[in-house]
Amino acid sequence: MKKVCFVMPAMLGGGAERVVTVLSEYLIEQGYSVKICLMNQNIVEYKLPAEVVTDTSFIRGKKGIWKSLWRLHDLRSMMKDDGDTTYISFFSMFNIYLLTAGLGLNRKIIVSERLDPRKSIPDKKWLFVLRSFLYKRAMKIVFQTPDAMECFDEKVRKKGIVISNPLKDGLPERYEGIRKKEIVTFARLEPQKNYPLLIDAFKLFVNKYPQYKLSIYGKGRCEEMLKEKVDNEGLAGKVIFHGFVQDIHERIRDAPCLYCHRIMRGCLTLCLRLWP
Repeated sequence: MKKVCFVMPAMLGGGAERVVTVLSEYLIEQGYSVKICLMNQNIVEYKLPAEVVTDTSFIRGKKGIWKSLWRLHDLRSMMKDDGDTTYISFFSMFNIYLLTAGLGLNRKIIVSERLDPRKSIPDKKWLFVLRSFLYKRAMKIVFQTPDAMECFDEKVRKKGIVISNPLKDGLPERYEGIRKKEIVTFARLEPQKNYPLLIDAFKLFVNKYPQYKLSIYGKGRCEEMLKEKVDNEGLAGKVIFHGFVQDIHERIRDAPCLYCHRIMRGCLTLCLRLWP
């Protein structure tokens, strides 16, 4: 049986985790054995197929350099013991860990860049040099956009391929009725999503169109800060935090506007200015 192992910090309610869930479902259907190694937190918020094995043995209470060294040790031990597996990691730092652990082992390793490569690792020159060196040793590098691929040199780009996020099966039919007065967004509540800009733009909008609400779906480190900002801006009751939900597509199908954090950060403000 062919085997695939995903290396993830956790299975929180983010886009990368959703992709891993969709890929796991597909691979199981194709007869693969699938394992997900959780490196930071024993959290699985998406519903995985029962056949998927989640390995939490990599989660250790170490801190700093010792945590990094143990992580490399554990990954390398796993890869030494199992050479028939294809290893796939998401997020730059975990790509670096996996490729470093696999040096000299001749293993099949695929890495995926999910964020802006210029900002996805700490701003240390040696880390950028190390990442570029290691990426040349991957079997394949998955990028989400051509722009992300262009951040690397030609040798890395030759290993690269641009693959958009997969669409989930069973999406609801297009809604044809009267839509709610609601703007919705769903993503991890993390700094790179720039939710404060969205809240500022919504405040300008709702002053003119008070019948609208903003629904925010997702969880993350910025949740309490964002809730405090909503209160300070006088938007309590207008901005609703729903947390992570499994049935997001059903919940938002009758909303008139979806804010996508991946497009230009000023897009919503621009749209509001052009609103008739």
